[in-house]
This record gives sequence, structure tokens and C-alpha cells, in this order.
Amino acid sequence: MRFALGAAALGMFGLLAACGGGSDAVTVTLQPQIPANTSNLNAAAILDATVGTIRQRAQSYGLDVPEVTVTADNAMTISVGGIDEPTAVELFGARAALEFKQPVLTVEGVVSCLTDSGERFGVLAENVNPDDVSRSPARCFSTDKVGTPEWEEAKLPGGAALTAESVRAGGWSVRQDALVATFTAEGAETLEALTDTLRGYPIGLFLDGELVAAPRISRTIDNGEAIISGFGAASARLRAAQLNGGPLPVEMAATPAGTPAP
Repeated sequence: MRFALGAAALGMFGLLAACGGGSDAVTVTLQPQIPANTSNLNAAAILDATVGTIRQRAQSYGLDVPEVTVTADNAMTISVGGIDEPTAVELFGARAALEFKQPVLTVEGVVSCLTDSGERFGVLAENVNPDDVSRSPARCFSTDKVGTPEWEEAKLPGGAALTAESVRAGGWSVRQDALVATFTAEGAETLEALTDTLRGYPIGLFLDGELVAAPRISRTIDNGEAIISGFGAASARLRAAQLNGGPLPVEMAATPAGTPAP
């Protein structure tokens, strides 16, 4: 893995008319987790934003516009062709809130890590690597301990942070098996300064709090484009579509076919 140069509000029974709901379409039902005390007006706005995000993700993935039916209990039934059901659930159901994080470092530049039991220890940057056993993109390996790096916000000392908004709108793409991020002008400046500071260390990409990639920074990135390899073509395509669509406004829960939404 590397990191280098490289609307109108809907009512309770709203229906988004679209193509893509033909006989070969898959249908999934997702339940937006709208807080119980949300007003009808705000709930309608959340549903409208959710449908918009679903449409954007479908477009980015290369699908026809999906048909989305919102039921009386706010469940969403999504019908679309050109995709299998598990992928559709992942594409449309994951909130996909992105965070960039950097490892917590000691004053000596050692990466701070925790064992599964919570014991803290430190390793050199080159001892933070992917782990096939746990399938984690980053694990710490010392002579007598194995653990997980501690992470913190990817931020310059006293300066700007690298965030989801640092990437251009629609700036995620796929190149072979790699995920490519194209940054805004301001984001590119932050990226350049941060990668110059963190050369040799990993940087973490978290989706919904889960570490999905931890590429090691091999050199300063001065062209505003980060190439993150190691995903595989299918996974990179899915992640790019989720990120280009943006995060869902609320969490979603999948509802098995034929089961009423909760």
C-alpha cells in the first residue's frame, strides 16, 4: 500500500421517480435511524438529503438512477439494476463519514501503540504494517508485543487539519486497484505540509470510525493528488462512490427482504 504523488423535501410517502427499477433490478430496504424526537419537518429534510446522497452514489458507481420509495415508517426501498444485493446494501447503507488521522508519536518520534489488553508500548514507524491475520491495515509489531497504533486528528501543529472537505467535490476516483483523492487548493497545501512532516509514517483513513487504509507516506505530496493502493478494484470503486456521494445524514439499518422495517 502506498500514499504518493501520484429536492424538495419528501413527505411520509415520498417517491423518487427514476429509471433503473426494471425486472433485473435488485431491491434493498434500509431504515434511516432518525431520532425519535425529530420534528416532521426535520425528518422530511433528513429523508430528502438521504435520497440525494443515494442518487449521487449510484451515479458515481455508474448505475442508472435508482427508484427510491419512502414508506409511512420512513423506511427506504431502493430498486436499481447493475449491482448485486450485498454491494447495494454497502453502497447505499454505509454512512461513510471520512476522517484522516495520523499516529500518535512520542517525543522521540516513536509510534504509540496499545495491545488488545490496553498496555501501551512504542515501535518505530517501519514496525507499523498491515496484518493478514487480523486483516487490519495497520498493526504494531515489537519484539514481544502486538497491538494497534493510537491515532489522532491529522493536523499541522497550530494549523489546518486534513478533513473530508479537503478533497474536491467528486474528487475520488479509481486507478487500477487504487483509490485516488484529488484535493482542493487549500487541502493540497495542508497535504503537502503534513506529508512532509510525516514522511515514513502511515496516515490513517477512517470510514465511520473504522480504519480502512493506512498507507505509509513515502515522500512529500506536492501535486494535490494522493494515490492509495491496496484496495482491489471492486473495493476502490465502492469507496470512491461512497465518498463522492458524501456521508449520509444519519445511520442506516438494513432490513431483510420480506421483513417489515422496525
